[in-house]
Amino acid sequence: MSDKEREILDVFKKLVPVLTDFEKEKLLAFGEGMAFKAAQQQKDSTSLADSIKKPPARAA
Repeated sequence: MSDKEREILDVFKKLVPVLTDFEKEKLLAFGEGMAFKAAQQQKDSTSLADSIKKPPARAA
């Protein structure tokens, strides 16, 4: 784990206990949205990389 990742987790470790349930729900939704976007970007970049590596299929 990088220093930046540890720093992020330390901040959230201190933050979460003082949040209201509503604020926790908002934070969770935001994090889930970021995770979804990151997964989509990873999928898109993998698809692009795969298409670059594979030569186009030739017609018979």
